[in-house]
Amino acid sequence: MDLDETVVDSTDRRFIAFQSSAAALCRTPVSKDCNLAFRIRRSDLDRIPNPYDSAALFDRLGLTDVEFRKTWEEAMVHAYLSGSWLDLDDEIPGARSFISALGRAGAHIVFISSRYDATQRLGTLQ
Repeated sequence: MDLDETVVDSTDRRFIAFQSSAAALCRTPVSKDCNLAFRIRRSDLDRIPNPYDSAALFDRLGLTDVEFRKTWEEAMVHAYLSGSWLDLDDEIPGARSFISALGRAGAHIVFISSRYDATQRLGTLQ
């Protein structure tokens, strides 16, 4: 089974990655889309059906500049995959007991992840 959004909720880490990348991109001059980006709230990520669909989030925030959207998403992904903030990940309620029950029933448990080994391996193992 996959880790992120199956066993582990990484929404807080994604939120911090969005915030930090907005801060890095939006120094001066401040654009309309930068002002909108700074208004992102953690709850905005809960309101989109696919947590990895930045387009839905950007639409929700009212971002219209295609280039800004692309640049912000690229910066966020880089920040998200940096290995920072892995300690913010939390297990999805019920995941541990479900996986334990599978193990007791004889299942061979394998975790698969696309987490970047060079920056996320240690945090993932912890």
